[in-house]
Amino acid sequence: MVYAGEIKNNGMVRTYYKSGALGAETNCKTAKRQCTQKSYYENGTLLMEVNFGNSESEYASKEYYNNGVLKSESTSKDDHSEIKTYSKTGALESRSTHKNNGDLDGVFETFDQNGALKTRTYYKDGKQVGETGIYEDTKAIEETIKWYLNVTGEKRLQTFNGKFQEVYRFFVQPMGYISEVIRIERNGGQYKLFHKQNKTGGQNPQFIENVKFISQEDWNGFIRLLTRFSFWDMPNRDSRIGSDGITYILEGVNHGKYHFVSRWTPEEGAFLQACKYLVNLSKNK
Repeated sequence: MVYAGEIKNNGMVRTYYKSGALGAETNCKTAKRQCTQKSYYENGTLLMEVNFGNSESEYASKEYYNNGVLKSESTSKDDHSEIKTYSKTGALESRSTHKNNGDLDGVFETFDQNGALKTRTYYKDGKQVGETGIYEDTKAIEETIKWYLNVTGEKRLQTFNGKFQEVYRFFVQPMGYISEVIRIERNGGQYKLFHKQNKTGGQNPQFIENVKFISQEDWNGFIRLLTRFSFWDMPNRDSRIGSDGITYILEGVNHGKYHFVSRWTPEEGAFLQACKYLVNLSKNK
């Protein structure tokens, strides 16, 4: 672009393309603050707009594709900024929080073409905290659960809706076969545990089932662990995957709401503690 115009403390400054088309313009109320900057594609379509506030760290900006669709937007105040990016069709692609030095600090989320959440990762001072939560591609896990049900003779957890107020089920799958299934149910003031153990391994599995009553205290202990890791909001799976190890799948249904969490060889934490709690509960007489 070729500069044309006069720099002023207050007023408008413009620059132009060689073709004579307007390239950019800046309008300031004061010498350094409360300015609006706009830049344009040579065809006249708005490329970017930035509004500056009363401090260096306060601004809001929007960038556009050459078809006029919003490409990204950023807002900054104090020491953090939020950035959103969009596809050429206008669908939200990502949302992230940064420090003013550019480091990720907070949540980073990605979305599919329909705007549904795909992944969520947390950062602190530019470093990832914990595993990336994955909210898409659950069909493979759902098919695995169907296979579990067929092998173990269990029913879909959703069928318990209306018969039992609250039900949870835990599958353990080491190296391609199911070793045990634990299901606990709350029906009014009554609590039961169902435990199926595979006594024959991977070939022609045969399960032995034991049923027993558990106390309200036993039930409440499990619910407290679910609350600790926010079971109902936990991603269905994470980015960890492997060919060996153990897969844990924990399902739940409560007043018609169904959710499941699948983890391969989970690390220490409340999820693993909840699974171990059920195993220990099944062994107690």
